Amino acid sequence: MEKPKKIRMGNWEADVLSKEQLQYAATDAFVSWHLYQQILKGFPDAKYETKNVEKVKKN
Repeated sequence: MEKPKKIRMGNWEADVLSKEQLQYAATDAFVSWHLYQQILKGFPDAKYETKNVEKVKKN
């Protein structure tokens, strides 16, 4: 995943984030979630954990 220094080291305390910062943050969050899901599949109780996450999402 590309992480441009200009955006990564930008002003994240600004009142309004740039379009590039928002895209960066959304992509970073999605990739983190996706990696979590892939890693979770390697554990024996993965189905239990995934069901609990789905329940939280629905509530």
